[in-house]
Amino acid sequence: MANEVLLDGIPDTTPQYNAYAIIPSIDAVQEFEVKTNNMAAEFGRTSGGVINVSMKSGSNAFHGVAYDFLRNDALDSNTWLNNKSGLTMPPLRYNQFGASAGGRIVKDKTFFFSNYEGLRRGTGRTFQFTVPTLEQRRGDFTQTFAQNGRLVEIYDPLTVQPVGTGFQRTAFPGNLIPATRFNTVSKNILPYWTEPTHPGDPVTRINNFIKNSTEKYTVNQINLRIDHSLSDSNRLFGRISGTRAGLRRPWCSTTPPIRPPARSCSPSATSP
Repeated sequence: MANEVLLDGIPDTTPQYNAYAIIPSIDAVQEFEVKTNNMAAEFGRTSGGVINVSMKSGSNAFHGVAYDFLRNDALDSNTWLNNKSGLTMPPLRYNQFGASAGGRIVKDKTFFFSNYEGLRRGTGRTFQFTVPTLEQRRGDFTQTFAQNGRLVEIYDPLTVQPVGTGFQRTAFPGNLIPATRFNTVSKNILPYWTEPTHPGDPVTRINNFIKNSTEKYTVNQINLRIDHSLSDSNRLFGRISGTRAGLRRPWCSTTPPIRPPARSCSPSATSP
């Protein structure tokens, strides 16, 4: 958290989180330097190390390059959890591509360098958590047990009575909630609540939902630099860099949402 990153001599870290504002494409980087101690006064605003990155500039000769890095699940193996649950391997698509070009605007005076890089990543995620069993959806809690095998009793909230310095409730007969006691809002929401995909724990029935989904991550970045030589000893440059990134988390339910969810689930291997 105490380190500093400089991009062409300008701080590239956000003040609040000390995170990188721009992570430049490797193809747009000319050189970098890591300073850990005995730094000059110009680097004195941080108590940690300094990473000083310089971006490429153009020259009198025109140069350009295009590239593409592709990876998919053809040579990947399935996860242990998927194999245990009988699930196939989720798809993986990783495509990192871009192009750079540089050259002169005015010979020996003004030069340009430009770079674009895109990233399209689709990563398989395995979600495991707990949902109501089919019996519980009907109000039947006769098979709802704690880890020690003891029945989890469901109490009627309308039977609260003061007893001494506390209160006492009465359990639903047979640990069954009558259908007439179902809340109207709950009954309307229940059809959109996903059902179990497998039995789960043999005693508690927790972790009874597992699903594979794809998480999509997209990045687009541009860099443009203009250099102008004022004299043999003075040079002026300006650079514009921009990055737009987006993460689309998967919808982990087996029931399609009515509208795009405001919050989606996160991968987990245990019960929430």
